[in-house]
Amino acid sequence: METIISVSILAAMVVGSLALISKSTQSVYLSQNKLIASYLAQEGIEIVRNVRDGNWKNGNDWDEDLLDCVNCEMDYTMNVLADETMEGGDPYLKLENNFYNYSSGVDKNTIFKRHISVSSVSGEQKQVISEIVWQYRGVDYDLAVTAFLYNWQ
Repeated sequence: METIISVSILAAMVVGSLALISKSTQSVYLSQNKLIASYLAQEGIEIVRNVRDGNWKNGNDWDEDLLDCVNCEMDYTMNVLADETMEGGDPYLKLENNFYNYSSGVDKNTIFKRHISVSSVSGEQKQVISEIVWQYRGVDYDLAVTAFLYNWQ
């Protein structure tokens, strides 16, 4: 009888430990995905900001190539917002040499999609929203960053 009770207690401890390890591993992957998503969202804002800054540098209007756009795509290899419905529809980002882009990648597609929306607030201000969406273990996640760009020069 004592042996059965001891084995039961030991089995409960092992099962509890395995459940805790499994939950911890899921939390690590979820935290990692959220961190990557936050970097990708901020990168989306920076890419649009670089287009504005390049326009100033080249003597163009500050908002050239920054037309109002909803759920468009852009990465560091292109300087134009592309309507994702024209390019095959809502593609996943690809990973190549630790850089995310749409055009190339030796690795398979990642789990992340980036949607960039630009809207005019006034003639001197644009709102930029960079949203990252992904799915992990059947659950949909999203993270969005908003910034305002100004014609301050």
